[in-house]
Amino acid sequence: MQGRRRLMAAVLALSALLGAAVLSGQGTTIIGGVGWVLDAVGIRFDRPVGIGTSPVAGYPLLIQGGAGTASQFKVDKAGSTTVGNLYSNGVIRLPGAGALFWMNRSIVRSPVDGQITLSNQAENDFSSLMFGGTTNAFPALKRNTANIEVRLADDSGKTGLIADNVRLDNTLLVGVNPASTGAIRLANNTGIYWRNAANNANIFGIYLNNNDQMTIGGTGTTGLFIQSGVTPATTGTRFLCISTTGQITSSATACSGT
Repeated sequence: MQGRRRLMAAVLALSALLGAAVLSGQGTTIIGGVGWVLDAVGIRFDRPVGIGTSPVAGYPLLIQGGAGTASQFKVDKAGSTTVGNLYSNGVIRLPGAGALFWMNRSIVRSPVDGQITLSNQAENDFSSLMFGGTTNAFPALKRNTANIEVRLADDSGKTGLIADNVRLDNTLLVGVNPASTGAIRLANNTGIYWRNAANNANIFGIYLNNNDQMTIGGTGTTGLFIQSGVTPATTGTRFLCISTTGQITSSATACSGT
């Protein structure tokens, strides 16, 4: 009984503070004022609610962060909510047609399960996905029409791609203006080099110079051996060998290192 009296006293004090009318009926105390009512169901408002010293008007619910500061939480009439920071100890869920928007910047969507799209604000293009930073100390993947380029994050140049295995279903193109046919297509005045056994120098392998002359072997090469596994009916397997002194011989045995 004493607790009920205290509650009634608190309600009357709140009523006096808010300038509200106090009504009593069917054992339920109701207080109400201009634009609001408190009853057994809860507090209901039919006008905008502002919390703070000078919250901005025009929102059904708006909470100001403190005197002189911008409002940190507001809900407009369309249901859009603005917050200063959003924290969650669980998960943040979006509807299927929802998206993550940055104001006047990029958009992230999931068109179907298992797919994610990255786009600009107009959703008709995308520039690059940067990893770790925006300077040339970090890599990025850049869209170039229907191709993907591995670039520096500041787009100042290309950078490397490291993989354990690389599979190409069509062709490998190297250099500017490479050959237009073939599985491996090289540009003019380029070549293929190998590393020597001591791992301290490069060995010249196959090279096509700017006079369209092809060179096989060069500095560091200890010998050039051409071996064929063809087995003629009369002579058996033969090997064509070019020694370090320039001699060309045909042998029934594999070429030696001399």
